[in-house]
Amino acid sequence: MISTAKAIRIATDCFAGINERDMNKAVGSFTDDAIFEFIGDGPPDKLLNGREAVRANFAGWWEASPEITIDVVGVTVDKPLPRQQKEVALEWDQRATDGEGTRWRRRGVTVFGVTSDGIVGVRDYLSELYDPQPAS
Repeated sequence: MISTAKAIRIATDCFAGINERDMNKAVGSFTDDAIFEFIGDGPPDKLLNGREAVRANFAGWWEASPEITIDVVGVTVDKPLPRQQKEVALEWDQRATDGEGTRWRRRGVTVFGVTSDGIVGVRDYLSELYDPQPAS
C-alpha cells in the first residue's frame, strides 16, 4: 500500500508539472491504462483512456491557454474500501489566459486514485468559468 505522504506528492507533482509546463512531470506518474474523467464543465471528450490520452489533452490545453496557474487550496486523503489505492482530493483555484488574452478563473476538485504503480484514475470536478477579463 502506498503511503499517504507519497500519494499526496504524486498528486501535487501533477499540478506542479502543469504550472511549470513540464509534460513529463505532469503525466509521468500516470499509469499506461489510467482513466481520467471530467465531470461538470469539462472538455467535449469527457473520458481519457491512458497516459498518452492525458498527455495529448494537456498539450491541447497548453496550446489554447498560454498562461495557467493552479493553486491547491485544500487536500483530503481517503482509502476507499475495498480498493488498494489512496484517493487524494485536491481542491484548487485556477487562473489562466487564453490565446486571445482573455483572463479567467475556475475552481474545482480533482480526485486522484493513486497506487504504488502511480496515478490509476482521476475524477475532475470543474466549475463554470468565471471572472472573465477581456484583453485590453
